[in-house]
Amino acid sequence: MIKNFLKNHAVHKKVVPKLDFFILLIPLNFFSIWMIICVGLYIGMFIQGLSPQFIADIDFGILFLFLGITSIMSSYYIDLQLLDVKDNSSIYFVKQKYSSKFINNFKVYLNVFGLLFLLSSFWLICILGLILIVINKIILNNRKNQSLSLNLILQLGVAFILSISGFIKSGLLNINYEFFDLIFMYFKFIIPYMLFFISSFIILNTKDYLFSPKCLSYSTGYLSNSINSKIISLISLILISLSILLSIKLNDSLASTSLCVSLPFYLYVLIRGLDKDYQRIFTYPLAIINFFCMTIFPYLFILIFPVFYLTKYYNWHRFNFHFPTFLVEND
Repeated sequence: MIKNFLKNHAVHKKVVPKLDFFILLIPLNFFSIWMIICVGLYIGMFIQGLSPQFIADIDFGILFLFLGITSIMSSYYIDLQLLDVKDNSSIYFVKQKYSSKFINNFKVYLNVFGLLFLLSSFWLICILGLILIVINKIILNNRKNQSLSLNLILQLGVAFILSISGFIKSGLLNINYEFFDLIFMYFKFIIPYMLFFISSFIILNTKDYLFSPKCLSYSTGYLSNSINSKIISLISLILISLSILLSIKLNDSLASTSLCVSLPFYLYVLIRGLDKDYQRIFTYPLAIINFFCMTIFPYLFILIFPVFYLTKYYNWHRFNFHFPTFLVEND
């Protein structure tokens, strides 16, 4: 009875339009943002000789970090959608309700409040937030030129800023480490995760759309016409394999475990290479790393669970399709 109410009751058609502005922020992308911040926190704790597991302490500095980064990235995602307004999308509905001036002011407020949150967390992270805003603007301008290599460098810059922010809040600055020693240790331990990031970036740019266009997937298809998909799959597999070997060498249990669990999906996309395999290779490893991050930072589950199902609820009643979902069409 409850399932039937959630799926078919007429009241949902009245409720979901009120969620247009929330979906405008592309909340599903928060999963990767929060994951990268958690990775930075984990690396910092790992370097201190800690074995973090199920950390239930509430740190308001870390809370402000999450709020600040999420606000700034939300402003960027709104700008990204404004570049390509599709019929029957959340940005299309929002533009019908609100003026361009209102939307632009809202983006400014998100950036301002984001910086204030980051300043409340730590002044150095606020400076990184300013750099993040600048990089996001460059990425938006670069989308018109469709320079894949530059876009990869800029996206890596964003990932570095997010992970470094978490790294700073891990408590390392309270310990007497030499600055260059800290930088060296950070880059040493972040490499496996960045190899995974590059692999995901390559896969995302292989197909025009990994998911329904209504979800505003950021697939550009830059590589689809220039490089054979099998070669792309092989490159991704090599990157993930290197990442696993490095993480095992570094005794990084988070990276080695999550990437080993993800490895079969990379093998499968190389062998068969259907569109649904590319969906899996992008979605499942991200979900797996988030799952293992939850075993270290359980509050991450409190963030992800409602966002996942609220977005699923919205897409079902607004567009009549199931997304997000871990199910891919039957093989």
